[in-house]
This record gives sequence, structure tokens and C-alpha cells, in this order.
Amino acid sequence: MLLQITYQDKATQTDPDNENTIEKILNTMTLFHTKLDTMEKELRQIKSQQHDTKYAELSPSDDSKIP
Repeated sequence: MLLQITYQDKATQTDPDNENTIEKILNTMTLFHTKLDTMEKELRQIKSQQHDTKYAELSPSDDSKIP
């Protein structure tokens, strides 16, 4: 009976190291998510610039028009 009571007491206690570890994991995940969002925005911008450049090269320039 004493063993069971001790086990239950330990199970209900909060471990500061465990809470600190969980907080670090959540902070790391938040930082990772923020960086991932930034990279996604930059990638969209690069793709958009490539798309604009591709079609700018395919369209005839004003210099090639003969009056």
C-alpha cells in the first residue's frame, strides 16, 4: 500500500525540468514555423520574379517594332 501511495504522489507532482524541456520544445517549434513561413514567402517571391522575367523575355520589345 505504501508503494502505491508513493507512486501516485510522484505521478501528480510537476517536474520543473520537464516543464522547461516542454517550453524549449514549443519555443523551438514556434521559431521553426516562423522561419518556414518566411522561407515560403521568399520562395513565392522568387517564383513570381522568375515568371515575370520569363514572360518579359518572350514578349516582343518596343525596340524591335518598325514604324
